[in-house]
Amino acid sequence: MKVEGVTLKNLIIGEVETRLIGYVSKTVEGKKHDKKLADEEAIEYPEGVIIQQDTGFQGVAPVGVISKQPPKKPRGGELTQKEKELNRQFSQV
Repeated sequence: MKVEGVTLKNLIIGEVETRLIGYVSKTVEGKKHDKKLADEEAIEYPEGVIIQQDTGFQGVAPVGVISKQPPKKPRGGELTQKEKELNRQFSQV
């Protein structure tokens, strides 16, 4: 018999260089999509800040913010070596 627990998640925003956490969202069910949670939280970012987000936030583009996201593998295709390297760098943050 398989027993499944409840999964919970939070949206956490932190500073890459200092590793300090600047924001923690309310706790929600794990099945809630990352973008929906971000939209509901209505987070305000300082003008000109650079945000690095994963592909779960596809479509999140706050006004006045520079958004960086790792490339997604194209359907039925492969990432280039350069894209793979970018993803490795992104995952080390």
